[in-house]
Amino acid sequence: MKRVAAAFGLGLALSVALSAFQAGLLQHLGGGRLPLALPLVLVVRAGLGGPLLEGLAWALSAGFVLDVFAGTPRGLLVFLSVLVLLGSRAARTSLALKGMAGFAALVGAGTALLGLGALLLTRLTAPPGAAPGAALFGRALLEALLNAGAAALLHPALVRLERALRREPEPGILAGEGR
Repeated sequence: MKRVAAAFGLGLALSVALSAFQAGLLQHLGGGRLPLALPLVLVVRAGLGGPLLEGLAWALSAGFVLDVFAGTPRGLLVFLSVLVLLGSRAARTSLALKGMAGFAALVGAGTALLGLGALLLTRLTAPPGAAPGAALFGRALLEALLNAGAAALLHPALVRLERALRREPEPGILAGEGR
């Protein structure tokens, strides 16, 4: 239980840090014209390795932060983050996703699931005049592409973080990359 609570706390802290970094970055890259959801990188990484309960703690914390920063209805992105985690776990058992490219592809697919799912659920439940337009589907796909690129850049840092959490030594020159 301590490990789950620690995973939730660390997930919350890292999700807030990634969201703050994302907000500053996007302010300089067009004033918010480009969409990005960096905390999803943590959810997909938790889905690819580790126990289910710890992964759920990561997904709940990242989804909560996404909900707060996006201003969506409470619980929408938490629910979709858990679906992304479960999809990542299913992909880890059925697909050969190795290295940076596989991780980036899976983050892109997870971001598309989150963005398109949020739009679809909001369209189904919102009053007719307040439903999001169909033009936002293209923005959700752009977000998936940008998140996949960001995931490729963040992959080495996440691998190091995972090793540090498991208290594994860094691989030496002779041990290879260890990815």
